[in-house]
Amino acid sequence: MASSQPSIGVFFGTSTGNTEEAAYLISAVFGEAASEPVEIDGVQGSVAAEFAKFDSLVVGTPTWNTG
Repeated sequence: MASSQPSIGVFFGTSTGNTEEAAYLISAVFGEAASEPVEIDGVQGSVAAEFAKFDSLVVGTPTWNTG
């Protein structure tokens, strides 16, 4: 039986670790509906396929030193 609660994928990229910290805080607020935060650089295979597993996404990116 499928859950009636939407699933939320939490993804992040980080330069200094701050975005990762924020991802964990956001995931905690959403509770069981949210995934454990996933670092984009650690995704094996297609990022699009990984995103497609969820009903909603929260994606955090660093703004420092990104050119």
